[in-house]
Amino acid sequence: MIDPGFTTPGMAEVFSADQRVYWFMYVEGALASAQAELGLIPQAAADQINMAVVEHHPNPEGLLLDGWDAGTPVLPLLDYLRDLLPEEARPWLHYRATTQDIVDNATLLQLQSTVAILHPQALGIGLALVDAIRDFGDAPMMTRSLLQPAEPSLFCLRAAHWLSPFATAMNQLVHLQYPVQLGGPIGDQLDIDPALTRKLAEHLGFTPVHLAWHTDRMPLITIVHTFHRLVRAAAKIASDLVFMAQSGEATMRSGGSTAMPHKRNPIDAIRCLAAAAAFDGAASIVTSARPHELERSAGSWHAEWFAIPLIAQTASAALESLSRALAHLTIVPTNIDVPDNRREAARRVADLAVRNFDDREFDEL
Repeated sequence: MIDPGFTTPGMAEVFSADQRVYWFMYVEGALASAQAELGLIPQAAADQINMAVVEHHPNPEGLLLDGWDAGTPVLPLLDYLRDLLPEEARPWLHYRATTQDIVDNATLLQLQSTVAILHPQALGIGLALVDAIRDFGDAPMMTRSLLQPAEPSLFCLRAAHWLSPFATAMNQLVHLQYPVQLGGPIGDQLDIDPALTRKLAEHLGFTPVHLAWHTDRMPLITIVHTFHRLVRAAAKIASDLVFMAQSGEATMRSGGSTAMPHKRNPIDAIRCLAAAAAFDGAASIVTSARPHELERSAGSWHAEWFAIPLIAQTASAALESLSRALAHLTIVPTNIDVPDNRREAARRVADLAVRNFDDREFDEL
């Protein structure tokens, strides 16, 4: 099990064995429906396949484990589904597809579900930052350069530099693309009508592409990079909050200490930093993997199955914990004099950041 501090209940469900197998089956059903609509397989077979794939697999963990003995997780799945199908429908199940077509599309569906969780989390953080600027923006605060006192300013300046990159990351999140995967055994799409790729994309809610990306992992890497930008922006805020709690410039919900009862640890910001560090490690498995060899990778592709659930869960944990820290944030004004020109500059920067956030359409995916 993953430590609960590094996931959230919703994201743990998205990447449960039950959901993973469910999406495998969903893709098989979508493929059959798309093929039947184009006259590539009998409509009756597609109907029977779709009746079978809505069945709940009784042992999804066992199926995924059996996949490592069989060669791919789709092999035991197909055996299971064929047992549910009448004889005449069995040849049309998984027709002209390959395991990677099924697994990659299922992974993208899980990542769509991931974004559906990350999006409201991120939106809540953005709104909390805007509220913090409005509630505490005029609080005097000493800025830091190389961690040393620099020039006096207002809290809104620091918060604006939190909000702006966070808004940029959110903008990338809501504009992610999900390219359909359909290449057949070696990616040459020899037996795949181009219309089928478009039709399958339509069924899955994906973007149609002209070529399979079996060994071009940039579609996944782009998604992970987008998550990384969001998590990094969150970690920057959490890091600053930890320093501000240390200096007495901010208070948040605190955690205790077994040895020092007087301590007030900013536990939510600390959890965000821990989750972000774990995210970086998991993300590197995808973003720093060696190029996938030839037409189908041996190992690097399989490692994605381990990394992507961790990437999604730690990203959600980082956002959840930062949101909790901001919900309890109070800024403690510093007794310093801030020159009028510094005040005006800080407010100008903050106003620009808030307007930029308000002008973007973050409320809909």
